Amino acid sequence: MIVADRYMVLAPKMKQDGQTAEVELAELIRNNFKPGDVHMIITYRRDQRPTKEECRRELEKFLRKVRKAYESRGQELKYIAVTRNKSRAPHHHIVINTESGIGVKELNELWDKGRTRFIYLDDTGQYGHLAHYLARE
Repeated sequence: MIVADRYMVLAPKMKQDGQTAEVELAELIRNNFKPGDVHMIITYRRDQRPTKEECRRELEKFLRKVRKAYESRGQELKYIAVTRNKSRAPHHHIVINTESGIGVKELNELWDKGRTRFIYLDDTGQYGHLAHYLARE
């Protein structure tokens, strides 16, 4: 069984071969997240698109804010984050637990650099497609 560390960030390029990475990532999601948790996509305003290094810093800054909100409720934050910045529109994918009562409204308010989009994890436990999408380059 694969268990997420308390704070987990995946590098954009997985170290294993693609299929192994997808299988392990799907298991990681299945073992650490539940229906109702979210796959969050955060983007940047067109006129404020960051460099690769700025992307990393902005994600870290956002996750610090989220972590602080969780800690203020006595809850543990778990997440898997992947940054896509090869295109002209850099963005982040974050699978995040929402058990603490922190909802998408508050997560949306914490991201002030662009748009947010939320997709709830379903109750099937079949996260292969999500893992495939996150593990791809």
